[in-house]
Amino acid sequence: MATDGAFGMSSLNRRRGKENERYLAKRLGGRRLGTMGKVDVEIPGPVGLAVECKERKVMPTFIRNGLNQAMANRINGENQLPVFHIHALNGDHDEDAMVMRLVDWEKIWRKYMEGT
Repeated sequence: MATDGAFGMSSLNRRRGKENERYLAKRLGGRRLGTMGKVDVEIPGPVGLAVECKERKVMPTFIRNGLNQAMANRINGENQLPVFHIHALNGDHDEDAMVMRLVDWEKIWRKYMEGT
């Protein structure tokens, strides 16, 4: 696969990445900046969001499994949003990641934006 020299990425991979960034920006009412080394998508709001976009052929298994488990273990069904928490052993908890499906995250964001 030929690369264009930008961090060893192929032209096809860069094009797919740009398409993903454009889709997300449109879906969330933001704008694609997508400059190498800068934020990919900016979402305006009282607390704006700087989104780094990544695309993979498949979702990493441990993330998919964690989300599926969070969905299956909900006590109040649809009234609870499934979240997968990732912590690095002996790491700073402030650096942990909380992972959600986009459709669930949008529910929170819409409510947040309505309240401002």
